[in-house]
Amino acid sequence: MDDLIVKSLRGEATDFEARQLDHWRTGSPDNEREYQSFVRLWHRASEPEGPVVGPPPRLDTIVRVGEARRARGQAKAARRAVLLSPWTGIGLIAAAATVVIFVSLPSDEEQSAPTRGLFPVESSSSSADVTTLGLSDGSVVRMMPDSRVEFPATVDRREVTLEGRAFFAVAADPIPFVVRTHLGEVTVRGTRFEVFAAPGEVRIAVVEGTLRIEGESGSAEVGPGQVTYLRPGLPPMVLNHADMWSMLDWDGGLLIFEATPLSMVAVELSRHFGREVSLVDEDLGKVRITAWFEDEPIEEVVSAVCLVASTRCELTEEEVSIGR
Repeated sequence: MDDLIVKSLRGEATDFEARQLDHWRTGSPDNEREYQSFVRLWHRASEPEGPVVGPPPRLDTIVRVGEARRARGQAKAARRAVLLSPWTGIGLIAAAATVVIFVSLPSDEEQSAPTRGLFPVESSSSSADVTTLGLSDGSVVRMMPDSRVEFPATVDRREVTLEGRAFFAVAADPIPFVVRTHLGEVTVRGTRFEVFAAPGEVRIAVVEGTLRIEGESGSAEVGPGQVTYLRPGLPPMVLNHADMWSMLDWDGGLLIFEATPLSMVAVELSRHFGREVSLVDEDLGKVRITAWFEDEPIEEVVSAVCLVASTRCELTEEEVSIGR
């Protein structure tokens, strides 16, 4: 939220981001107090520097401020993980008390109207200018720079139109999720996959789950570990790919999970961070994790994942152990 406030104060916030900020500020008195406190600090920091008055800050004050900043970074990762997770209980209630949800609840009049279509409710950008959107149905879309995702005004449907390259983690729902491109469309109900809509070709790489491709000259079913190419005038070409992650060469990597078994999450964390990640309790492998991360270090990511899984984790320089 700090990043969004800064953009607003600089006059760089989009209309959508400005609405997000307004929703958050009116969500609770604590949010408004936090906003006003941030604004005061911002204006103080923007004033011309003058002579130093008084003694330098105490060491314990510096340490306390540093710890608070680190905690805010950990809370950012944990916030997304907890809010997206289907896990419920006292722990979730306690964690949710400190988080912010960028969702505008419909009025009584709106609730009587047909259900709205798909739309973004949260956005953020990484240091590599990669944009991540949290959608109203719980799905997540991560877009490469110079890519574009549009949300048609539909009712009771989940549809997007893509130009460029994006990774999708689609929340399971009886309503199909459709990604439209210039050469065809992808239909899923809940899975993880990438779509690269380039001039003259569309490439779809499936990490988890299955999806259906409808091209100009035919259709195909595509499963995990498979890549499909759509080209003008040709039926879809489906190929097996031994190392899917080598194809998904995103700056900063991809840590986006949608009801993903913890056993698979452990494998992907190990690959991403280059550190052995193991499950002490094999039953934990069946726990489903829904979360997404950007530039957070391994300590924050593991902390958030273990919070969602309601288990303990131990980290060393060589390995990570996940277990009760």
